[in-house]
Amino acid sequence: MKLKQYAFGAITVLSLEIGFQINLQHAKADTYYATTGVKHYMPKSWRGTYYTTAGDVMKVSTYSISQNGKNVYKSSWHGWRKLAFGRINPLYATTRKHKVYTLNASAKYGYETSHEWRLTRKNGKAELIHYGAMGSLSIWHKYYAKRSSKSRTTIVNTDSYNLNYTTAKNL
Repeated sequence: MKLKQYAFGAITVLSLEIGFQINLQHAKADTYYATTGVKHYMPKSWRGTYYTTAGDVMKVSTYSISQNGKNVYKSSWHGWRKLAFGRINPLYATTRKHKVYTLNASAKYGYETSHEWRLTRKNGKAELIHYGAMGSLSIWHKYYAKRSSKSRTTIVNTDSYNLNYTTAKNL
């Protein structure tokens, strides 16, 4: 009976030790995101020209990515600006519902990353969704997205509120 307890205790200690070693090795990673399948070119389905409603343009070619005419990532460059397309491990992604990717898997720090991207289709047209820092979200359309003709600003008629500023000054 005691032999079984010692064997069970030894197995649990060994399994915990192995688990701690795996976690320590992951914590010492060279890159910001844990990625798999890193390629130094963009897949065919991601290539093309994308637009935002704000008028920004991003051109994704085989070996480079440019925004508004300026190269951002290129496969021939070195360091964190090198194009390294890889899938982010779902355990470390913002959303676990979709497969998300990063454009520079070799980035070591958060401010160097391109953050998380995913490709989706809407009405048969491709869109890139960018999950940025602090919960920001931007959508890049493969087609030229028309700007909304409606204004988002509203005009408030202050006369209808009957504001009396003299009582506020006396407080």
